[in-house]
This record gives sequence, C-alpha cells and structure tokens, in this order.
Amino acid sequence: MEIKSPPYRKRRDKSGAPSRINIGRGWANPRSPEVQRKMSIRTVALFLLLADTLGAAQAAKYEWAKSPVKSGAFVHLQDSLASIYVHSGFVSASGVWVDTEGKNPPAGPSVSDIICVRSDGTCEEAQAMIVGFGDGTFTLTADHAEYRIDRWNEEEIVAKGQPTEICKVLNVLRIDLRLKKIYAFQTLSEPVNEHLPKLSKDLCSAVGSNWELHEDTPFSPSPDAKTVLRKRN
Repeated sequence: MEIKSPPYRKRRDKSGAPSRINIGRGWANPRSPEVQRKMSIRTVALFLLLADTLGAAQAAKYEWAKSPVKSGAFVHLQDSLASIYVHSGFVSASGVWVDTEGKNPPAGPSVSDIICVRSDGTCEEAQAMIVGFGDGTFTLTADHAEYRIDRWNEEEIVAKGQPTEICKVLNVLRIDLRLKKIYAFQTLSEPVNEHLPKLSKDLCSAVGSNWELHEDTPFSPSPDAKTVLRKRN
C-alpha cells in the first residue's frame, strides 16, 4: 500500500471545510516528534488490524449496528464508549472520535490520547488521523494540542484551545464526569469577518463539529464491512 503525503492543510472533512485537526490546530506544537511518531504508529496499527472474524458479536454483550460507524471511507469494526480514568485532579482517556449525529464526521480514523491535570490548569491532546484517497492510498498526520481548563467541578471539565487567526475557530473539550463521556466541539468564537475573500468565508461558515470519544477499534476500508456494538456494563 502506497502512502501519500500531501500538504498538511489540504485535508478536508465531509462538508468540504478543513477538518477539526486542520483549522483547529493552527497552534499545534510542531516540536513533539516523539508524540507524533507514537500516535502515527498507533493509528497505522489500528488501520492494519482488520479482523478476520467478528464471532464475538454473538455474545450477549455485543450486537450488530443497524448501519456501519464510519470515519471517511473507513468502517469501525467495533464501537463502544471510551473508558476514562479519573483520580485526584487527574483525568486521562484514549480512543477514536465518532460523530454520533452523522452531521460532520472525521475525514478518516482519528485517534487521540487526552490528559487533564487540574493543578496545571491544562488538558493536552495527542492526535493522529488517516485520510484515504479512494485509490488504495492514504495520508497519515499527527499533532499535539493544549487546552486551558475553563471549568472543573464534580459534573464536568471544560477546556478550550486558542482560536485560529482567520476563521476564529475554537476547539473545546468537554468531559462529562458523571456519564464518563468525552466530547470535542468545534465552533466559531465570533462571526465570520465580512471582509474575508468569498472562499475563506465559505470555508469558515462550514466550520462545526460535535464528536464523541469511543474506544479504540480496528478499521476496514471494505464497503461490506460491518460494525459490532459493545454494550457498556
């Protein structure tokens, strides 16, 4: 399988706008090659781990999804909520992002490691994404982002990134401590500047995503692949 490496900002999500990792990561830390390497290896491992059988779907805690869970052209072979570790001002989780509403899903499998430290007032995210080109090739990118914690109480943690310069895109992490769920929102922090070129205004207007962190899973590019849902105990 050939790996293509197009310019970083040419990736697009389903709406045609740059994906969350693109326009929301204008401030990503380029000086973390070790983090990028680990995330790249992890994403490739998930991509190549195509299950030969899904017999576990017959077990009591599994069932077939009515329709496949997808990220771009890739099907998630298993789907369940990510596990969250919470202990004394420290929260961590890892998993793959899913658009449960199907409005603006990731352009391809997107995995993240998230760590929040209350005493530091920050959450950090290491992320990697695969985007396929439809001809058997794909591109793999990885980055690192930091969020400032805006709110941390018994119910939730809310952390925000820095708005990007052109579209003023704001990335927000929300951790529901009661339901044990993690969400990633992308929105505009202010109205689109009317003086921007039309193309820029169109791209900015298309910004918006609401993703939920699910458990790591192998992926398949097969159009006949199915998703197994794992029920949470």
